[in-house]
Amino acid sequence: MIEQMPVAGGFGETVKIYRPNKSGVGAAITVQAVTSRGENPISTVNIEAAYWPAAAKAPLWQEKTVVQVSKSELPAFAATLSGFLPSMSAKFHGSAKNTGYSLDGRTMELSVFAPSRKIRVELNPEELFWLNTLVMSQLKTFRPGLSASDMLNILKLSYARRGRVNELG
Repeated sequence: MIEQMPVAGGFGETVKIYRPNKSGVGAAITVQAVTSRGENPISTVNIEAAYWPAAAKAPLWQEKTVVQVSKSELPAFAATLSGFLPSMSAKFHGSAKNTGYSLDGRTMELSVFAPSRKIRVELNPEELFWLNTLVMSQLKTFRPGLSASDMLNILKLSYARRGRVNELG
């Protein structure tokens, strides 16, 4: 599900990925356009993940794990979504530096992890499309004069030759 939201308060468009499970534990992950805080705010995305217990009507958002994709991670995330990197992983997020996320470009499995928990979903083609456009929109804010084709070509030139897992953090 895609929601167009106003950018007031530094939050914007959201891609919601829900995987309820009637007999086991499901998952919910949202990726939202945000502007980071601090001295030099940037356009990026937050990834929020929560378990969805069996037979529950909604995910346990009160127990969610939140990771903000850094400026240095955003291109690798976009390159993996676009198929130019086989996978990427980012660690050492959060105040305790013990959370992170990963994306497997072969299975399109997006995972968010924290101590003793890992929440993951496999993206379907529609979710992949909307997530890719969201991330590319945020990345494009750093180079507004470039077209989407330019951005994809730069990602391809930057990452396709590497052809290896990109470990960040």
